[in-house]
Amino acid sequence: MRPIVINQHYIPKSYLKHFGFLVNAKKNKWSLYAMENGGEIERRTTENICSVDYLYDLPLVEGEERQFLEHAYEAQADRHFTEIKEFITDDSKTELPSEMREKILKSCLSLYYRTPKFIELDQQALEMIQRLPIAEREHAWKVKKTEILQESIYNFEALYNDKKNCGISVNKSIGKREFISGDNPVIITNGQRDLSDVLSPENIVHVPITPKYSITILPTNETTLNNTFLRYLYDDESVMYRNYDIERLHQKYLLGSQNALQAYLNEVPEYKKIVPADHSKVVSIEKRVIAGNHLLKIMEKSQGIITKEFKEQFNWYWNNLDGFKDDPNCVQFKKRIDSELG
Repeated sequence: MRPIVINQHYIPKSYLKHFGFLVNAKKNKWSLYAMENGGEIERRTTENICSVDYLYDLPLVEGEERQFLEHAYEAQADRHFTEIKEFITDDSKTELPSEMREKILKSCLSLYYRTPKFIELDQQALEMIQRLPIAEREHAWKVKKTEILQESIYNFEALYNDKKNCGISVNKSIGKREFISGDNPVIITNGQRDLSDVLSPENIVHVPITPKYSITILPTNETTLNNTFLRYLYDDESVMYRNYDIERLHQKYLLGSQNALQAYLNEVPEYKKIVPADHSKVVSIEKRVIAGNHLLKIMEKSQGIITKEFKEQFNWYWNNLDGFKDDPNCVQFKKRIDSELG
């Protein structure tokens, strides 16, 4: 018989500890630093953060099956985060076995629809229940809660099926800045601040995994990396922009090392400033994005092989496009194409 779980984590402890530190090896106790509702940076244990009592219990089910979802998340997603961390932080890994691909996608994407934002009754639902006769309220709450839990699973399956063949990028911070995380760590974006369609094929998904590594799941039409993946380098500015997204989308908690959270607080005002569309930095970034998309299309034509056409176009951008040489990924790629094609 499985134990009854009262304190149920919507961000699992196996994920939280990647941003924390071990405080009791014998009891496997971990702590991390967090900011709650914009307050001070405080030390918290992974036991008492990002959790709600009986959050996933199925209220219309009796016995052991009442906690089916809690145990399913543990078996199918939560238990894999340690293995995922070991895999992506090993920079020598270049191939992506199908089993690891499935673990990465299921575990990371599971963090989106399982948060209280999606599985607790909102104010409108609670008000509707309160208008019912007292004798009917408890059953109505149970029915609504069950519907919400079922919908969260359907939505997760749709998101996973949409992304299960997509390319994956493992991103490494190479500067002094660290990734932070939060109670809503899955960033889904189409390049706009307001996301209107979670299943849009243009969407990109970002998930921080450790203070130095994050994962990007590429658009739905990018399926050429099925048995491999990209390794991408993030400079300090790229890390800060991603951290800003984490802050923008979090509900209650920001998580990370004490230094990472403090550095973010110190520098984030600069990243919140409105920058004119014709600012030199914005124009430079836009041009580099266009160049990257152009190079990607050339590579797609050759099914991932670096051709003479690719090298000539890359070298043109290298010599003529501002900022291209400063991108650590371009520097890394320059060495590769020079070694492969001479």
